[in-house]
Amino acid sequence: MTFDKILNVVSEETGVATAEILGRDRTDRVVVARQLLMWIMRKRTTMGIREIAERLGRSHAAVICGVRSADQQMEEDLAHAKTLARILKRLEEDEDPLEKLLGKSEGEE
Repeated sequence: MTFDKILNVVSEETGVATAEILGRDRTDRVVVARQLLMWIMRKRTTMGIREIAERLGRSHAAVICGVRSADQQMEEDLAHAKTLARILKRLEEDEDPLEKLLGKSEGEE
C-alpha cells in the first residue's frame, strides 16, 4: 500500500478532499479523516512515526496523538469503526497479489 493510495481511499470514503487532509483545517470531519490516515499508515504499513509526520507535514507528537485518538474513537463510536473497515476492505481489494504475498509496500526492498 502506498501513501497516495491510502490517502485517496481515505478521502473517497470520508468525503474529505486530499488537500484538506494534508492541510491545516481542524474541523471535526477533517481531523477524523486525518487521524484515520495516520492510524492506517502506522498500523498497516512499515512507515515509522517520523516518516508519517513528514508526509503529512505534522510533528512526531501529532502523529502519535492522532493514532491514539483514532484508536479511542473506534472503541467509542461504531460509525468510525465501520468507516475504517470500509477503507481497509478497499485497500485490501486493490492490493497487488505479489505485494500481499511478500508483505511489502510499493517501493520497499
